[in-house]
Amino acid sequence: GKGGTWDTANPGTDILGITPTTKESSDVIKGNAVRMTSMYKSKFAAGNIYTGKFDAVDIINMGAKLYWGVSFTAKPVGLKGWYKYAPKAIDRTDKANSGLSGKMDRGQILICMMTNWTSPFHVVTGENKFVDFSDNNKDIVAYKALYSDSTNSKWVDFTLYAGYRKSNFRKAPTYIVTTACASYKGDYFTGGEGSVLLIDEFSYIYDPMLLNEADRAEFFSLFD
Repeated sequence: GKGGTWDTANPGTDILGITPTTKESSDVIKGNAVRMTSMYKSKFAAGNIYTGKFDAVDIINMGAKLYWGVSFTAKPVGLKGWYKYAPKAIDRTDKANSGLSGKMDRGQILICMMTNWTSPFHVVTGENKFVDFSDNNKDIVAYKALYSDSTNSKWVDFTLYAGYRKSNFRKAPTYIVTTACASYKGDYFTGGEGSVLLIDEFSYIYDPMLLNEADRAEFFSLFD
């Protein structure tokens, strides 16, 4: 699409003549799915999808500018859906991640809720300007990421706990970020050329009984 709730970084790769994120109509769970492929043409680009909106191509730094996040005040306990992943060995890296060369790529699915945000976060990949997901970021209400480095010949049904932080659990979110990417280091132009992640039927869940036993226990411990 061209923005709204979901967008991709495809407009940033048009200049390279590649389209890493496409609609998948045949290999699906229901309706259409999203196919994300990591590609290289002068620059490494990982297929991705995110809640937010593409901003502009950063010609000076050979990167992209994105607005991450959409206004959101509800508090789901997690994200569920389906994925299928076929990774390749990492063969493209920036200088900082050169040590990952030869290791298996990993696909990533991520959910994050933020408080105090009054606008989307302006990601600038060429300047390494990204959301700080560390414990130092006091705006995080919940954060969790799912990683896969194995080949899945069949669709995998997943439920990802939102990962609420006890210090902020009772605060209301103002924005939510949900992303999926074929190469978890794609923001740093690092990954395996040809890694493919398919996703389908994403939805937020609000019933903690749908979580696995360990995640359910972690969620209920927030009330202790």
